[in-house]
Amino acid sequence: MVQLGSSTAEASRPLARRVSELERSLADELARAKRQRDGQRAFFEQLLAGKPLGAVLDALIHTVEAEMDGALCSILLLDAAGERLFHGAAPSLPVEYCRQIDGIAIGPTVGSCGTAAALDRTAIVSDIEEHPAWAPFRELARAHGLRACWSVPFHDGQGKVLGTFAFYYRVPREPTRDEITQCQDLAHLAAIAIEQTRIREAHAQSVEAARRSQEDVIRAQSEAIAELSLPLIPITDDVLVMPLIGPIDERRAERVISALLAGIGARGAKAAILDVTGVPVVDAQVGGVILRAANAARLAGARVVVTGAKPAVARMLGDLGAWMGGVTTCSTLKSGIALADAMVRARGA
Repeated sequence: MVQLGSSTAEASRPLARRVSELERSLADELARAKRQRDGQRAFFEQLLAGKPLGAVLDALIHTVEAEMDGALCSILLLDAAGERLFHGAAPSLPVEYCRQIDGIAIGPTVGSCGTAAALDRTAIVSDIEEHPAWAPFRELARAHGLRACWSVPFHDGQGKVLGTFAFYYRVPREPTRDEITQCQDLAHLAAIAIEQTRIREAHAQSVEAARRSQEDVIRAQSEAIAELSLPLIPITDDVLVMPLIGPIDERRAERVISALLAGIGARGAKAAILDVTGVPVVDAQVGGVILRAANAARLAGARVVVTGAKPAVARMLGDLGAWMGGVTTCSTLKSGIALADAMVRARGA
C-alpha cells in the first residue's frame, strides 16, 4: 500500500507542476489585465475631460510603454492632403529625432511609418540597419540608438488613414503574433482619441454633438476593455482556461461565448474552465451567461467547469442548471484543473 501511494503521488507531480505554473501565469495575466484597464481608464478619463490631444496621446503612450517592455512609442498624424506625417506624441523618443522626422513625406519605402501610411498596412522592420526602407534615415536612427521599428496605421470611421502608431526598440527584434494584435488594438485607441478630439473641437458650441461624442467614447471604452480582457489560456492540448475579469453585461456575454467557442474549435479542446474569481457580482443574469456558454461548449464537444464561485453562486447555478442541462462547479481553480484533467482522461479511456 505504501508503494501504491508513492506511485500515485509520483504520477500526480506533473499535473501539480502544471497547476502551479498555471496559477503563476494566471496571476501575472490578471495583474497585466488590471494594469491595462487602469491605464485605459486614465486615458479615457483625460479624453472625456477635454484635455488637449497631445496630453491624451502622451497618456496613452505612457500606458503602452509600461506594458510593452523596452518599447519607445511615437504617434504621427497624417495631414489633410494625405501626403505628410507630423508629430503627434513621442514622450520617450529623443527630441532631436522627433524634430527631424516631423513632416516627412509618406511613400512605400519611407521608413516604417511612411510605408505604413502609404500602403495602409502594418510595416514591420526588425532591424533598421538591414532594411532598405530605412536607408534615408539609417544614420539618424543609429545616432539615437534605434534598431527596430514596427508601425501600424490607424483610421477614422470611414476607413481613411489618420496617422501611424510606431513601436521602436533599441535592439533588433520581431514582434510576436500577440504583440502585433496588441499594437493594432492600441492604434485603434489612438484613432478614437483623435476622432473624438476633432469632433469636440468642430462642435464646441453644440451640446447635442458633445453628448454624442461622450457616448461614442464610453461605448468605445467598453468595447476596447472587453476585447482586451478575455484571455484564453491553454494548459494542455485538451484543456483551456478563461479567467473572467470585471462585470458581464449582455454585449460582453456574447463576446465570452464567441471567444470560448473559437478557442475550443481552434484547439480541439475537450474541456474549458471559466474562472469567475474576478467577476465582482455573479447574479442570475451572469449565471445564465455561464450556462449558455456551457451548453454551447457541450455542443462543440467540450465540457465546462466553473471555478472561483462562492457556495451561494454554485447553488444558484445548480438551480438554474436543473432545467438548462447542468454545469460543474469547483471552489478553486486548482480543483477545477484537476477535475477538467480527469474529465479528459475519462473520455479518452
